[in-house]
Amino acid sequence: MKKIVFLILLAFVAISCDKTESPIYDQNQTLVYFVENEVRLEVTQGVGGEVEIEVGASTLSNQDREVQIEFIGSTFEENENENFDFDNSVVIPAGEYTGSFTVSGVDTNLGADPELLEFSLLSTTAENTVLNSVDIEVSMRLICPIPDDFLVGEYMIEDVAGTVGPGNGTENFASGQITIETGPASTQRNFNVGVLPAFAGEFNVVLDLSCGLFVLEDVNVGLTCDGENSYIFTATTSDNASTYDLGGSDEEFIINYIEDPQGSCGGPFQSSFRLTKVN
Repeated sequence: MKKIVFLILLAFVAISCDKTESPIYDQNQTLVYFVENEVRLEVTQGVGGEVEIEVGASTLSNQDREVQIEFIGSTFEENENENFDFDNSVVIPAGEYTGSFTVSGVDTNLGADPELLEFSLLSTTAENTVLNSVDIEVSMRLICPIPDDFLVGEYMIEDVAGTVGPGNGTENFASGQITIETGPASTQRNFNVGVLPAFAGEFNVVLDLSCGLFVLEDVNVGLTCDGENSYIFTATTSDNASTYDLGGSDEEFIINYIEDPQGSCGGPFQSSFRLTKVN
């Protein structure tokens, strides 16, 4: 493999991620909007789950204000209504700036990959009100409970298969001892490690334990080979993901991932690293 020259991305252009522009309204009107544009709905296997979604108003009122919610669509290929339910309206109480409605999920057809639900603001009983046209996306994912002490503690990490790092005289993940902790979510494990240590330095890496599969959350080291696309590590497909067994040992795992999925440095490459518990 030819040597790669890394360029550090020194500047980023701020680009709005809104799907549509917010409406123009004057100071005599009230803007009603989703407080967040993206939320996560975690559905526990065999139990279900729910998330509260806040709707806000830019002014106070001495009367309750009801807002109708519309379901736009989802990424479910079939039987989408079997997987979730939602309140089709929300009340912003008198004297309050926000109200909330609930989206509930079950694991009827959920797999390892998240499904997206999209909702919009449809109408309101309040007068002199403008509805923000920016929708909200709910990322719905299946989770399986993980014991607090599983894959936690001191481990050794080392590359098993890597391309760009070894091809440039360094490593993808710096070999050595690391401390694996729980979080940010209960199904996640995170640790600090050198990533392309000769070029990038130390990063926090998050592994999601997704119902028997290891899913590496994106690691963006802020480097590029082609000057355009970012060089990152990301999760492999579910068919090629590494597995774990809660009934077995947590002494050693090989974690598969995709290196350079955007092709910045000639990828994508199928790569992996090993975690070995320090006894």
